Amino acid sequence: MRDVALSLVVLIGLVWTIRRPFVGVLLWEWITLMNPHQLAYGFSRTFQINLLVAVVTLFAWLFSKERKTPPIDANLVLLLLFFMWITIDTFQSVDPTSAWDMWDRVWRLMFFGVLVSMSATSKVRVHALMLVYAMSLLWYGVKGGGFTLMTGGVYRVSGPPNSTIGDNNQLALAILMALPLANYVRLQSANVWVRRIVLAAMIFSVISVIGSYSRGAFIALAGLLGVAWFRSKKKWRYPLVAAAVVIPVLHFMPQSYFGRIDTISNASEDASFQGRVDAWHVALGYATDHFPFGAGFDGPQRPEIFHYYEPGHD
Repeated sequence: MRDVALSLVVLIGLVWTIRRPFVGVLLWEWITLMNPHQLAYGFSRTFQINLLVAVVTLFAWLFSKERKTPPIDANLVLLLLFFMWITIDTFQSVDPTSAWDMWDRVWRLMFFGVLVSMSATSKVRVHALMLVYAMSLLWYGVKGGGFTLMTGGVYRVSGPPNSTIGDNNQLALAILMALPLANYVRLQSANVWVRRIVLAAMIFSVISVIGSYSRGAFIALAGLLGVAWFRSKKKWRYPLVAAAVVIPVLHFMPQSYFGRIDTISNASEDASFQGRVDAWHVALGYATDHFPFGAGFDGPQRPEIFHYYEPGHD
């Protein structure tokens, strides 16, 4: 049933895309961020829905009256230089097969990113892009927050499988990145019920971040709340939110959660943290020795590279 419902939504969206290519841009953004096909159980999980949306959107855009040239600014120039750099780097990568597979994925994301910038020609479109971005990720925030409350915080909140936000750390980071945009959408909405719904989604998303058991996300959440408090004109609001939401949720979480968070104070003794430090050391060492290029995508993970710079470490 989920596959059929998703297929109907995509089909309707593609029909609209033929006349209005920007609809396809929003559809592509939604599928890329939310990965709704990974929530289905049948053919949608293997069928390349996003590729179909991208192709239809591209052809509709080419034959439309939409702007065909991107805005020329420093961001575009830096993006092109970065793309040229990673392309040259991929030619001399340590693991060409894996590197070119990732390169193929990256260039398509970059291309559609440029297409998004060309399509954002009005304030309404910019708001639509922000709304889709925020709601696509806050869906998992609401879902994860409810899951945390219903299970007593015993289990970690993770994202959809086989996606870039499948890991608990990745999902928590994505939700945190969406919170400022969600707040912007809330403040810009004229409908009081929309503002209340978005605010409720943001609260559940904070609970979801806590329920992810991600130590990095916990630190990032504290930093995000600190920045929000610093920039707010009514500084009493955020301590009130913390007292009303964060503190009760933390009191609600099991001891296993605090045992994991407490390892932040002993990061040098934590195997997970030390593994990240070792990975940074390998990447930095290889990049220094082969400046201005590196090992390519996934290159530092190759055993012969990793053990050269970190002998005796797994």
